[in-house]
Amino acid sequence: MDLVSQMQRQFVDYKNSLFREGFLDDQFKQLLQLQDESNPGFVVEVVSLFFQDSEKLLNNLAAALQQQIVDYKQVDAYVHQFKGSSSSIGAVKVKNECVAFRNYCDEKNRERCEKCLEQLKREYNAVKTKLGTLFQDTSISPVLVESSFSLLFKDGATYLVTRWIHPVGVSQNFFKHRKTKRLRRDGAVKSFYEFVLVDNQADFVFAGGFC
Repeated sequence: MDLVSQMQRQFVDYKNSLFREGFLDDQFKQLLQLQDESNPGFVVEVVSLFFQDSEKLLNNLAAALQQQIVDYKQVDAYVHQFKGSSSSIGAVKVKNECVAFRNYCDEKNRERCEKCLEQLKREYNAVKTKLGTLFQDTSISPVLVESSFSLLFKDGATYLVTRWIHPVGVSQNFFKHRKTKRLRRDGAVKSFYEFVLVDNQADFVFAGGFC
């Protein structure tokens, strides 16, 4: 099995483990089906928005429950929004916790609402970590190519450098791919033989800039 196939296999295996462990449901599979070559960053964008919305909602919930007189209608609205957001990406454990949370909002049970918030944070952080591993570890995410270009290094070697989409503001990583012949400017050479993860753009040594 070549390196690209191994990377794809690792990605699929890890993704499947998230379904087996109950972190994701079929909604996430539907998101993956919507992603294609014309929009390779679709799923990452959706997940990134989920992260951003979730952080805001958790902060809003914490602030609302700290009030001397809790507005349970507002708390319920936040939880309802969280439930919809988590359902949209298939984060089933987060969604289920939201269902329990809303029941205690109806009862106006402050203590149980506070406990639900803590559990909701744990479930959210767990799925965030899992999805972060799935998409931020570019060594197992070969489907998330954003763009490619060629560079000529000072050692005379030519590389195809592929930029990978990275969610939630994390620095982007790069792969460099050594070829035995020069790559065309339009990146027409697509057969890959060797990948090396480069963690920082500073690792690149330019000689003549872009090829």
